[in-house]
Amino acid sequence: KNPKASQIRWALSGAPEGFSLEKEETVPGGFILTLKTAGEKTPPGFRTNLIMEGYAEQEQAKGEKGPKKQPQRVFLGCLPAIPVEVMP
Repeated sequence: KNPKASQIRWALSGAPEGFSLEKEETVPGGFILTLKTAGEKTPPGFRTNLIMEGYAEQEQAKGEKGPKKQPQRVFLGCLPAIPVEVMP
């Protein structure tokens, strides 16, 4: 079963120190991913490419017997590299 867009979660993969994913939103037609930088670790003019990985949580199948299990995190794939430049 394919996950709904609202069920997809994002994570930075191998990002340089100082970058983090601050917020993720599902909007009509896509996603808004807000990045945050740590000032001293990402000076103005710093350039890099960031990779975002998509995941969905898979719940236990209905009718499956036994104790309820924690949802499993399922890897969906990566977005193409996103070029970024830290602005002053």
